[in-house]
Amino acid sequence: MVRSRALLAAVVALGASALACDALLGLGSYSEVACISDCGQGVVTPEGGDDADAGMDASMADVVEGGLIPDASDGDAPDASLTFDGSVDGPPLTELWARWHMPNPDASSAPTIDGSPALPHPMVYDGGADAGTAFDLTTGLTWSTASASASDFAMASDACATMGSGWHVPTRIQLVSLIDFTQPLGSPTIDSVTFPSTSKSQYWTSSQVPGDGAMLYWVVDFTTGLAQQSTSASYVRCVKGGP
Repeated sequence: MVRSRALLAAVVALGASALACDALLGLGSYSEVACISDCGQGVVTPEGGDDADAGMDASMADVVEGGLIPDASDGDAPDASLTFDGSVDGPPLTELWARWHMPNPDASSAPTIDGSPALPHPMVYDGGADAGTAFDLTTGLTWSTASASASDFAMASDACATMGSGWHVPTRIQLVSLIDFTQPLGSPTIDSVTFPSTSKSQYWTSSQVPGDGAMLYWVVDFTTGLAQQSTSASYVRCVKGGP
């Protein structure tokens, strides 16, 4: 009996000690710790459904309002992707990519469920505000439908600059968003209707590969639809908008 009481007293003392430790370290209120960024936006709940989609849509709306992804009416959106230094309003770049919608070429041909697309973010283009351009309804980017020859990055950058304000060499993720693996075998891996006469070759991006030695850039090969590191490419397809 005496041993039982001693054991019970020891358990109670241990529990009190644990609670005191939690209180001292603040572990008891771990669920109240503030998020580094906006916790509520873009978080898909386990149940999914309309609430999760609404959260994603709301987060993307904030990004659009911040000027990082232009809408169809924003003809001269700033190129935040090339000058992002923390002074631009909006989420950090790492968070921005996590929220960015990537076009899905399979979504257009997939079956529907109750009249709604079964797959999100179909790859759909609309005529741009200027002749020779196409507006991506998923990413909000405006693309040149023609490509320009460019044997080095300086030529690629100059070719885009001559198109006017806001036009630039696309970043890696921007150019990857054009890849379309549903194209017929042997054709360039890109929408042939929107981007006719695309060469099955490597295209420049403005994304550099960190490291010493030769200046490496990420390039996209529309023969295979793969991104790879290279010191050279043959063409550039200019884009306006961001990220």
